[in-house]
Amino acid sequence: MPNRFLLDPRANNFDFLRLMFAVLVIYSHSFTLGLGSQSTDYFAALTRGQMSGGNLAVGGFFIISGFLVTSSIMLSTSVWSYLRKRILRVYPGFILLTVLTIAIVIPLSSGHLAGEHIETQVALAVWKTVSLSDLKYSGAFSSNPFPGVINGSLWTIRFEFLCYIGLAVLSICGVLRRRRLCLALFALWLIVGFGIAVFHPTIRQYGYGHDARANDWDFVIRLVPAYLAGVVGYLYVDKLLITKSRIAGAVALLTAAVFIPHGMLIAMPLAVAYLILCFARSNSVRLHEFGKYGDFSYGTYLYAFPIQQLVMSEFRRPVSWEVLFVISTPLAIIAAAVSWHLVEKHFLFRSRVVRRHWPVMQERP
Repeated sequence: MPNRFLLDPRANNFDFLRLMFAVLVIYSHSFTLGLGSQSTDYFAALTRGQMSGGNLAVGGFFIISGFLVTSSIMLSTSVWSYLRKRILRVYPGFILLTVLTIAIVIPLSSGHLAGEHIETQVALAVWKTVSLSDLKYSGAFSSNPFPGVINGSLWTIRFEFLCYIGLAVLSICGVLRRRRLCLALFALWLIVGFGIAVFHPTIRQYGYGHDARANDWDFVIRLVPAYLAGVVGYLYVDKLLITKSRIAGAVALLTAAVFIPHGMLIAMPLAVAYLILCFARSNSVRLHEFGKYGDFSYGTYLYAFPIQQLVMSEFRRPVSWEVLFVISTPLAIIAAAVSWHLVEKHFLFRSRVVRRHWPVMQERP
């Protein structure tokens, strides 16, 4: 008989996974920001140019977010209660980042806020904050290997919030109560996204960079399927079997995808999503107390890019990814801890979790 256990929100490895994905983003950006090119990223070489470490990390974030946020909306008393929780989790930390960027990072980068008058600058800053986007500026980090960008990580925050809204729409329409329909939506989006990648002449394998149109495509073909994988994973978690044979099958799918053009677009929301859920509920690796001092993953993701750019502005020359990674990672985590304890944790939505409503996963040796 399979071993049954509750998916307790406090008894999983999600906090560890999210912070590790944030650190993986720092690793990947260390190539771009330290050397000016992501071409030597080891994950890109391992996947034959299909996926950088940053692509893998962001995809992992969206898978976990889809899973956890689906649980949030299913346990919320109303859609507004759910949206309130999402707003309070995302915006306070983002607002603090915006303020610090204007007050500290832009002056240190020798950049200038867009707008001729203070009123225009304030209006643009407010709009960019509301839309969860990077500020509009010019001349930032002009001498760095990757000039002109203060925070190239922020483009995913807006898209993740769009996924929150999309999930609310699915809930209002009653789709989340029909998990087969959600599964069909996931499968359809996966197939359509793969088809776009194969037949659209401008889609690149990885390294979408910070071009707005490229990021839009990345959202459609890579991130939405990853998010839907997390949604479906939650809805079907009572049917999920964790077995050695299925884990081996997921690894085999990942290996095969490396040799198929755009194959990682299929393997990411299927194999990687399954492996993430398996690790999150692993009985062999129990990191359930990892986040007891705070959830630093969001802050680490927000602050790492500008910190890396500031570090590079001090070097005034290209440096190896190892040097930039070692210096910037602890600084980003420290900034995240300050953000968490100073701002983020005070806006957490406090509600009682009804344990009996959490689904059951099954595990077999």
